[in-house]
Amino acid sequence: MEQRVIILAIIGVLIMLIAIIAIIVFACTESRREYKRIKNISETDATITDIKLIESNDSAEGPYGPDYYVVSYSFTDNIGKIYSNNFKCQHLDGFEKGGRITIFYDIDDPDKCVTDYKLKADKNKWWQALIIAAVIIIVPVVIAFTID
Repeated sequence: MEQRVIILAIIGVLIMLIAIIAIIVFACTESRREYKRIKNISETDATITDIKLIESNDSAEGPYGPDYYVVSYSFTDNIGKIYSNNFKCQHLDGFEKGGRITIFYDIDDPDKCVTDYKLKADKNKWWQALIIAAVIIIVPVVIAFTID
C-alpha cells in the first residue's frame, strides 16, 4: 500500500511539473518569440514618452498583477521615421519619463520590435519558475521518504 502511495505521489508531481513547464513555455517566452520573428534586426535606443499606472478594482490577478504600469516609448528607425510602442510591467524598475531603453526592431517592419527589458524579464521568469518547480518536486519527495 505504501509503495502505491509513493508511486501515485511521484506521478502527481510529474504531472504538476509538466503543467508548470507548459505554463512557462507559453507565458514566459512571448518576448523571445517576438525577437525570433524579427528577420532583419537592428538595435537602437528608445525614449520613454509616458508611464501610466493601471489600477484594477478587480481582485483577479493577470500576468502583471491587479495593478501594473504601461510604459510607452518612441524610437527612430534607420531612415529617420519615428515609431511608438509600449509594454506592460509590474514594477517600474527605474523607468522614468525621458529615460532610455534599448530596443530591437525589424528594419523592414519597425513595428515589429521588442525591448531589452522584456527579454531580460522573461529570462527572470524562467528562473522563478525553475525555483517553484524545484520546490514542488523536493517537498513531496522529502515527505514521501520520511514517512515511516
